[in-house]
Amino acid sequence: MKNYWLYLEPFTFVFSRDNKTLIYNSISFRCKTFTVSSDKLRDIFSGLNDPVNLYCIEISEEAIKDKEIEVFIRFIKKSFSGDFIEVSEVRKKPIIFPPVPKFPKRMTGSKLEIKRTSSIEIPSLLNELFLYVGGNNPSSNLKNIQVFKQFDYCTDTNGKFLLFADIKKLLNSNIIKQLQYLNILGGDIFTYPDLGILLKELSNYDFITRIYSMYKDIPEVFDIFSSSLNSRFILKVLIDFPADYQNLERTITMLKRENVNVELLFAIKSLSEYRESLTFKEKYKFCRCEINPVFTGDNLDFFKKYVFLSEKDLKKIRLGHNQIFLNQALNAFYFGKLRILHNSKVYSDLNKQSIGDIKTPLIDMLFYEMDNRLSWFNIRDQGPCNNCIYQWLCPPPSGYEQVLAKTNLCTVVSD
Repeated sequence: MKNYWLYLEPFTFVFSRDNKTLIYNSISFRCKTFTVSSDKLRDIFSGLNDPVNLYCIEISEEAIKDKEIEVFIRFIKKSFSGDFIEVSEVRKKPIIFPPVPKFPKRMTGSKLEIKRTSSIEIPSLLNELFLYVGGNNPSSNLKNIQVFKQFDYCTDTNGKFLLFADIKKLLNSNIIKQLQYLNILGGDIFTYPDLGILLKELSNYDFITRIYSMYKDIPEVFDIFSSSLNSRFILKVLIDFPADYQNLERTITMLKRENVNVELLFAIKSLSEYRESLTFKEKYKFCRCEINPVFTGDNLDFFKKYVFLSEKDLKKIRLGHNQIFLNQALNAFYFGKLRILHNSKVYSDLNKQSIGDIKTPLIDMLFYEMDNRLSWFNIRDQGPCNNCIYQWLCPPPSGYEQVLAKTNLCTVVSD
């Protein structure tokens, strides 16, 4: 009787939980879920998952003819996720390196190891900064909802604002020079008393600056960028519903005429608002558009039906192996980002405790986040997600989970 080497390609992932195993090809994005009902197939998956075997196990001709194993082999061959070869045809057992991530010690080590990390490495992790500078309350229909804790959005600041002197001192930090993005939010940022000198100061830096504003708060005469507008400035126009169509149309037309770099962000609460957003998106094709759902406290049914991920949705996710590795190590929604509110408090996650204030040295706050892992490393390694075969394909936890008081936003496993 012949024996065979059964192997998987190095870009193929095997996720097993209880009696289910997911085979995922991170190049073709093809996947298949197997419900394991026989010991023979269970042994196959167990052997392939054993690091000692290096993604290659020996099986008999009889095993290949097993119905469940035959279905599995047919899938991996058809999807180019693996294959089998007769033992007698090769001199040595094939060696395949399974897709196992390797992370720097600064991301996986103990607190002591992090403290010993070079002072050059930790500051370089800060990629994006959000400054809620304040100003008057914004002209938003969502005033009674803390949308900014779900995704970055304007918020009521009751006239409070960050002092420009404190911001200027922050900008003088060498760490700031490594930023890719700096975001300015309010309140109504156009009532922030030092907006002009702040934007002039920001024009001296290489990072991209985004300015968030409700469309109703954008002045009809838009000359705020007259001395500093360049490709590194973007105006992110915030739109909620019901929308003032004439006002919005007039504002977008004016901004286009003034050659302002514009992005649109629609905050929606229902399916009808989503459809309205699609109409605007089609009309303003020249703008990058983003549509984000807002949890109001009484639209959970909308979230369950249109926001929560089903197993069918998860099987359509297209993640390369590096993206899967990232999901296993860090939270892409928060990693490398800090947010400073109008009250000067600094957060790595606005739903959690403050890690300092605007006068606290940035390096101290970065070390604090690395030590305490409040948000940057908040991954799906807790129940019920750690018992799910889609654990590392699912997006990392976000502000939505915290606002909804749920551990996950899917229908595959319940919390």
